[in-house]
Amino acid sequence: MAAACSAAGRPARACPRRRRRQPAAPASQSFRQPDPPRRGRFRQPGHGHRQAAGKPPAAMHRPRLDLYCNFTYVLDDPEHGDQFHQAESRQILGLNAERTWQHKLGSFASEIAIGVQLPQDRLSPVGLYLSEERRRLSTVREDEVKERSSALYFSNSTTWTPWLRTAAWQLDLESELIFIGDAGTTEAGRPSRRHGVELTNFYSPAKDWIIDANLAWSHARFRDSDPAGDFIPGSISRTASVGVSGEAGPWSGGMRLRYFGPRALVEDDSVRSPSSTLVNMKLGYKLAANLKLTVEVLNLLNRRVSDIDYYYESQLPGEAAPVADIHTHPGEMRTLRAGLAWRF
Repeated sequence: MAAACSAAGRPARACPRRRRRQPAAPASQSFRQPDPPRRGRFRQPGHGHRQAAGKPPAAMHRPRLDLYCNFTYVLDDPEHGDQFHQAESRQILGLNAERTWQHKLGSFASEIAIGVQLPQDRLSPVGLYLSEERRRLSTVREDEVKERSSALYFSNSTTWTPWLRTAAWQLDLESELIFIGDAGTTEAGRPSRRHGVELTNFYSPAKDWIIDANLAWSHARFRDSDPAGDFIPGSISRTASVGVSGEAGPWSGGMRLRYFGPRALVEDDSVRSPSSTLVNMKLGYKLAANLKLTVEVLNLLNRRVSDIDYYYESQLPGEAAPVADIHTHPGEMRTLRAGLAWRF
């Protein structure tokens, strides 16, 4: 699907921390992007799926992307600014075949799965353009891309209890291949190894009530020797999600806590992003058999957090030279949403 940031990982709308520290900036503007886009983003993906008995499933997506970004503000072009436009029309085709076997691991029910995946991407065109206030100034490059890949996989799933699931995994990459969206180039990174453990727990204290907890720990490092360091920037080592939900007559509701742990922003771990914790709440009332009213509060505690952070050089208007800083994509402040759903 089309993403809200470039493949290089920098956010489409980011604010440097030094802007938030400026005494002249009101609190309401401390998270405002220095070069705000004039309009929002529109995404209209298409999805088709067909599966027949005895045949491998197939899927097709046709997403389109129009994305305007400015990561460095006036670093490269003080007159027009550094805004650029990424545009692509993509067709994704995929085949997936899998065979499973049921077996016992001691007294525990288990399942072995072996499968093959055959994805194919076609991009025509995929372009990078320099722009100012969403007006195209020039073309950096415009290409057509056809890419095919294949993958074999094996997994074994064992049910320890009806309420607990665990997963242990490891991923070795010979090169962390990164597409630098603002430069229109692909950069081969260093070899890496990632491994971790994930826990999923479900508990029902009473009828129509569920408590769930998802915990994950991972360890990500580059495998080669480099004076820059072996930390993989942006890799989170600890995450957690805990929630409670239930129904009582026409009423329904739930509350969820999300935690992201701190993470390194540079290879030597000298600059780190802080952890973040958010609490969301949802309440619903069934007005009729097919009509339901819902109220949702995002960021219930109104925490000032960032969805994601990056560390790189940028230059704000009025600055004489580039400044290396943490650039933040801020999370939403407390937000109230109401909805009315009619099912037919």
